[in-house]
Amino acid sequence: MVTFEVINKDNVNQIDVKSMVQAFSPKAKSGTNPDYVQASIESGEAIMLLILEDYEYVGFFVLHESIDEHDTKGILVWLAYAPKPLSDKTIDETMDYIREIASNTGAEKIVFRTKRKGWQRRAERYGFKESERTYEIEV
Repeated sequence: MVTFEVINKDNVNQIDVKSMVQAFSPKAKSGTNPDYVQASIESGEAIMLLILEDYEYVGFFVLHESIDEHDTKGILVWLAYAPKPLSDKTIDETMDYIREIASNTGAEKIVFRTKRKGWQRRAERYGFKESERTYEIEV
């Protein structure tokens, strides 16, 4: 059974958000600042969605408010972490729950960014379409 616990500005002090994000950070090439994630949840700009299978923690998503260049309100899947691969059933139920959150907040879209090409097939399975590519150069 898949269940979820939403960590928001009202209950953020009940868990150690920084440690959870630090567990994620070695996997993130861009380096994620745990203090910034904590502050974003405390301010109400973001929420952490804990994923539980049979009441055991299996991963989390951090969802952040987003507004694009056309003033379209969205939900950005800012971080996603699971220490072990999640089952298709868990991912399906998590995506359904994120859609529900987006709908309840008036968001018109859900967005995520990744450098991992392997996500293309899975993203398409959930209805995501590629909307842009980003290129950068260090100076």
